[in-house]
Amino acid sequence: MDSKITELSAHFRALGAQNPEEWARSEITEGLPQYTSYAFLREVWLGSVYPVGHTAWIDNLFKSEEKFGSKTEATLIRKMLSLGISREEITLLLRETQISTIDSVLSKIDCSDELMFPESAKPANWSFVEIDEDNQVTRKIECLSDISRTVGEEIEPQLAQFGSYRNA
Repeated sequence: MDSKITELSAHFRALGAQNPEEWARSEITEGLPQYTSYAFLREVWLGSVYPVGHTAWIDNLFKSEEKFGSKTEATLIRKMLSLGISREEITLLLRETQISTIDSVLSKIDCSDELMFPESAKPANWSFVEIDEDNQVTRKIECLSDISRTVGEEIEPQLAQFGSYRNA
């Protein structure tokens, strides 16, 4: 078992986990798909959340406005700046909105059986699963919303380094 934990820890470490042995031990001893969950959540955070203090996205937005004519966001950001709201405060506000959106989506993934449908609509159910190399389901992935913020905190140094995929 120790060799499995050591091997899996190396994979967690490669993803930037700050506590790779704990994640690996949880997967091995509890049978939870922690590596798949961690990898998925890492991609969600890196692709969606502004890093703390990263404000270059604002200039990128202004440049894309000039190039593509996207005005709504840029206009609102300019207005906020003219009111004395700093780039850091704007980024923090949007970052918290991004994180709240991730939390909301993950809670819907985790709790499809708790959704409310109109009486006239047929309920829909879904499941988020891990698959193997042959695309065969191996395990159901649950409780993503429970570990999302932990993963986000662990990969914050990567967010700072890369500026998130969509905002680099």
